[in-house]
Amino acid sequence: MSDQIHILVNVWLDKSEKAFQDAQLLFDNDRYAGCLNRLYYSAFYALSGALLPIGLSSKTHKGIKSLFHEHLISSGKVNNNYAALYSKLFTLRHEADYLDFPEIESNEIKELLELTSIFISDIKRNFQ
Repeated sequence: MSDQIHILVNVWLDKSEKAFQDAQLLFDNDRYAGCLNRLYYSAFYALSGALLPIGLSSKTHKGIKSLFHEHLISSGKVNNNYAALYSKLFTLRHEADYLDFPEIESNEIKELLELTSIFISDIKRNFQ
């Protein structure tokens, strides 16, 4: 991996970590919709960084999701279980941001925090 790519990967992974920290703060203060938003973005930023070493990027959420499935999940570079996690975060973030009365359960979000933390750690370990 070139030095420039390595720097960019680290920038995206740092953004991911900060978004995750924001999600934790929002959760701790019962701000669940904001927490879901930051959780999703923490995963989105991690994936954006993970795709760079293989020469891929996208400016859209659907593009990152598609590239993730096509190049990281199908190749086995990332555990298939993370596909379901990312899809769930994608859907819940959209609902929390755009529905008038999203159904948000603190227990589910707590589990998503734990799973997303593991996901980000795995991405860092494999792509940093």
